[in-house]
Amino acid sequence: MEITGLLPASLVAVLGLTLAACGDGGGGDDGGTSSVPGVVLSKTALTTSEDGTVETFSVMLATQPASDVEMTFESRDTTEGEIASDSDTDGYWYYDAYSFEKSVDLTFTPTNWNVPQAIDVKGLDDSVLDGNQTYGVSATYIWSMDLAYLNVAKPSVSVTNIDTDAPGITVSKTSLTTAENGSSEAFTVKLNLEPSAPVEIPFEIGDPTEGTFDYYSDSVTTKTLTFDQSDWDYSKTVYVYGVDDDIADGNPTYELSVGPASSTDTSYSGLTSDAISVTNNDNDTAAFTVSAANDPLRTTEWGQTAGFTVVLNTEPTENVIIPVSSPDASEGLVSLNGSTPSETLDVTFTPENWDIAQTVTVNPVDEAELDGDIDYNLTVGAPTGASEYTSLGAQTVAVENVDDDTARVNIQGADLQTDEDGGTDAFVVSLAKEPTGDVVINVTSQDTTEGFVKGGSSPTTAMDSISLTFTTADWKTAQTVTVVGQDDVEIDGSQSYSVNVAVDDVSTADPDYSTLSTQAVSVTNADTDQAGITFSGSVYTYEGGATDTFTVKLNTKPVAEVILPVTVDEPDQVLIQGGDSPTVFVSTLNLTFAIAEWNTEKTITVQAVDDFVDDGTASVDIEVGPASSADSHYDALPAETKTVYARDNDSAGLVINTTDVSTSEPNVSSDFTVALESEPTANVFVTVSPQDTTEGLVSGGDSPETPVTSVTLEFTTANWSSAQTISVHGQDDSELDGPIEYLVDVGSMVTTDSAYSSSYLDDTVTVTNSDNEVGESETMSLTLAQLPHTGQVAPLSTSTYTVSGLASGWTYTLTAGSVTDDLALEVQDSGATLLCSSANTGAKEPESCQFTTPSDGIINVYIDGSGTENGAEFTLSVTDPVYTHTFEAYAESSSSFIFYLYSDPDGYSLASKYSTGGSRSLIWDLVAGEDYYLRVVERYEPGFYTVQVTDAAASLDGFGDAAEDAGEPDGDATSATSLTVNAPVERYLTDGDVDWFKFTAPTP
Repeated sequence: MEITGLLPASLVAVLGLTLAACGDGGGGDDGGTSSVPGVVLSKTALTTSEDGTVETFSVMLATQPASDVEMTFESRDTTEGEIASDSDTDGYWYYDAYSFEKSVDLTFTPTNWNVPQAIDVKGLDDSVLDGNQTYGVSATYIWSMDLAYLNVAKPSVSVTNIDTDAPGITVSKTSLTTAENGSSEAFTVKLNLEPSAPVEIPFEIGDPTEGTFDYYSDSVTTKTLTFDQSDWDYSKTVYVYGVDDDIADGNPTYELSVGPASSTDTSYSGLTSDAISVTNNDNDTAAFTVSAANDPLRTTEWGQTAGFTVVLNTEPTENVIIPVSSPDASEGLVSLNGSTPSETLDVTFTPENWDIAQTVTVNPVDEAELDGDIDYNLTVGAPTGASEYTSLGAQTVAVENVDDDTARVNIQGADLQTDEDGGTDAFVVSLAKEPTGDVVINVTSQDTTEGFVKGGSSPTTAMDSISLTFTTADWKTAQTVTVVGQDDVEIDGSQSYSVNVAVDDVSTADPDYSTLSTQAVSVTNADTDQAGITFSGSVYTYEGGATDTFTVKLNTKPVAEVILPVTVDEPDQVLIQGGDSPTVFVSTLNLTFAIAEWNTEKTITVQAVDDFVDDGTASVDIEVGPASSADSHYDALPAETKTVYARDNDSAGLVINTTDVSTSEPNVSSDFTVALESEPTANVFVTVSPQDTTEGLVSGGDSPETPVTSVTLEFTTANWSSAQTISVHGQDDSELDGPIEYLVDVGSMVTTDSAYSSSYLDDTVTVTNSDNEVGESETMSLTLAQLPHTGQVAPLSTSTYTVSGLASGWTYTLTAGSVTDDLALEVQDSGATLLCSSANTGAKEPESCQFTTPSDGIINVYIDGSGTENGAEFTLSVTDPVYTHTFEAYAESSSSFIFYLYSDPDGYSLASKYSTGGSRSLIWDLVAGEDYYLRVVERYEPGFYTVQVTDAAASLDGFGDAAEDAGEPDGDATSATSLTVNAPVERYLTDGDVDWFKFTAPTP
């Protein structure tokens, strides 16, 4: 190796001595005793594993160097292994950080050259099923000022990394906890190895009554995750939510299955992971609820019952029985669902009706002693049955049984709540003992601005006062009084007042009742009033038409005058009248509401402003407010908007004034005028151009004198209604084309006015340009090959054509088309016999007629031009021939035979005819040269029958006796018997048999 070019000359001289002493470099394993420079390795082969095992080898020098020796070892496959060393250096600086990476740097000095430096090799997991991989950890760099070590061999250690990869599914958790309140827990899923195809992993919840994958739906118990080559090592999250049931069932545990996976990668197909255990914490506690409307419940000895309900709080695991008992059978008994009242009863709940409240009726007992009102407690429970309920204790219901031996007016209901929107509340009035005569009780509202009462003498209409009458016959029946909230239309907050209940001592016959004191029921009426204004009426006005109105009123009574300004936001569209401007339409006015007339509606009249602009229906806002008043509720009340609509009476369009616009060849002109229907918002440019410039040109607008193919008219906001004249000049085309009618386009407007820029405003003017050429008549012979022929005819003359080469006996249609004027058509044979004709129609339209070609194949055609003014041009043509063919059929039976004609044997039917025996003519229009298949089907009666068919009116005689065993001679359509001209074909058919005949339509 030549190195003298790399070092100073003085240093080369010194190193030369060293090189001479050391000789060749190389590796060795003699522990540094060798006299040959080199790098010594403790091992040349290692084995690691993808589970991260670490193996070590050491490095030292074979001989003492004259200078430091630096070297770098590298892992040749960092997907399989990385290396690290406590002796790793970074250049000439040592550091303490120990980490596995691609390479390590070692330095040997003249003093530590024979001290081994260890290199650790760590196996890496590449997550690929690739088998055991062998690679090298090699010295890739050796440098020293001792030239003996510049050329030493770079040793390498062979490392085999044992593959530990296997396909699998990894879940982050094997147990989860949820709760019935919907709380969730999540786990993640990933694949262990990259798959060769997408992998789908299904998950299924083992108990759908306890868990779900969707917080909003308890029915989602299956889920699938899909992994592919791009995301197989990404952890995907699955959330499991608890499902709430109504059963106190503790904290049940179920399994969530993972897999089996499905994939075209066979290493993953069918793989599963361990099931995940999920515990769903219960939020239900076994209990039962007893609900009573009043505490205590009140019964009366004159028969007024009371009731309470019992219901379970959670679904039981089996039936639950709750006993109910009365401790005082002399005051009250209990019953259920109309049963006989008794001291005790059982209320039974099942897992099906546990959440349906059952009502227990408390029935009063009337004893014949004056013992006053008796209080006692009913016992409800303890439950028996379902184990989760048996530990619950009993509950009680307080009852008061009112004595009927003391005169008293009972009132059930207090602190009633109504509102000014008509909300109601009620109380009940009853007597405590049987009266000796009628008892009349007056019920009176003490504030009729807040509430009325109804019931008794006024059961449906709320009034300030009503009366309740109890007789000796109905005294036990309680009567209900309904209090109805009234709206005072004042912002006064909620108001409390009372409804008095007083015995009418004049009308009451029982002295024990007539002396009773007045009682009061307290009522609070909630205020619903708010300051505001109300509009009424939808407003539509029309330009130049009738006005329309709307009204404004206050919602509540103010305590001071209220002034409302009314302003139109688009006064160019509408104006208003009313308030302080009762006779003049203006854009703004004021409405004043005095306290005394606060609820009187104020009328605003709306009028559309009539303009000449097509601006459509305008939606205009009229602002009412903000209010000003000494009433704080109304002062600065925000403005409200009333939207009104002004419908336009103008429309964008063209006003074209034209009578009969007729021109003549050459250059005889005619005029029409153009104006706009409405005032534009910007200049409008209208283009006028003939559609056929060979017949006419125009002048006017930007070309007032010279006829051109197109002119432009300009309309402004000043001249839009002034008609502008367009002159149409007839042009001479030197053709015999008769009067030509064509259109002159008026439109294609250019403007920024959107109403006029719409293409639908385009219009046309019809112009007729009279011809100045005269036609000539002609007489000539034509063959079929020379058609179509373009000919002409002179006025009051006839053109004659002899046409030959037509197929004899075939039907043709002859047409004179593309006519330029009215003419007539006639076809005769060689003997002057009329075959067909088409008379003058009085219009410039094609003429045609249909004929059958005579035997010589020659016709004479006559074109009559007597209806033309200047002669006419036309084109003669004939259609392709039509072939109509008749089959004659005979059936030797009265049984039914059906005949079909097909264009192919697979069954595409052209038409069908029916025969019921005897002779039958079957007529079809056929295409020349095409093959057809005649199908004969025998029906109904069993036996042997003879059917004879021919393609023309030949004799059908000559039948012999049908052979009884002839059967079906030919059932194959593709080999059907051919029909030849005038040659009958005889077939034998049995019940249900089918036969085919093939016929080829002749060509002309």
